[in-house]
Amino acid sequence: MQAMQEKKTKAIELLSKLADAEASEIEVDSKHVAASKNWVVRMFYDYGLADAKRHLEIATTVRGWLEQGKPPVGKIDVPTDTLEKEANSETGVASLVKQILSSVDDGDAKALLEGILADEGRHEQGLRALKQRALTKN
Repeated sequence: MQAMQEKKTKAIELLSKLADAEASEIEVDSKHVAASKNWVVRMFYDYGLADAKRHLEIATTVRGWLEQGKPPVGKIDVPTDTLEKEANSETGVASLVKQILSSVDDGDAKALLEGILADEGRHEQGLRALKQRALTKN
């Protein structure tokens, strides 16, 4: 029991450090977005800014769960067939991005498109996980 509490305390400490690091990245990225006149610099820092904000929210949420307990999820209120359809749509978008990637040689364009591909993969996985949760809870 003591080892579990120590592990939880360490995780909370690390999540706090992560939140601080992400807050620092938000500050830096915001400055670069505002200061740069170069569109590609602004674009990359703007994407980094959006990611840092999302990461800060996740770190804060998980830390809250560890400190106060996770609230109950409750019933998934989206039909499983809808979740499946939307997951398949994400797969279709990812397939289209893969086709585009095979036709693009520009490194900057590839980097941006690979970001879309990674996002679509996470979206699909999330929708399939929601569907599985809905099937096991209903």
